Amino acid sequence: MNTTLNRALSVGLTVFLVAFILFDIWSRFSGYVQAKDFLVDINIPCAQGSSCFTAVCDPSAGSCDTSEYLKAELTAEYVPQCAFEHTCTEFSCPAADRSCHIISCSTDTVQDGEKCENAPQAATVTK
Repeated sequence: MNTTLNRALSVGLTVFLVAFILFDIWSRFSGYVQAKDFLVDINIPCAQGSSCFTAVCDPSAGSCDTSEYLKAELTAEYVPQCAFEHTCTEFSCPAADRSCHIISCSTDTVQDGEKCENAPQAATVTK
């Protein structure tokens, strides 16, 4: 009788743990993929008068896109369709996305393979 009870408890505990793990995976999937509750970085057209990023090109590499751009960090839910199609001509942070900000180029924000055009010395982050 004791063996049967132990086996039943073991099976019940295993079923509970598997169900809990599956629920956890589903809730994370739902939060990140379905609700698009994560931050993304996109490149947006450079606004006139802004300190913009541009690519550092290797002359031996052939063609290189040296167009100027700013960076924006925003919640995936609010990324405009034109960002996926690389056709945005203007961009501003959506009022509903409180985490959105536009990043201008500076010595603090430039990364490898980039350079600044008209850069200030300190980082510029705007809402």
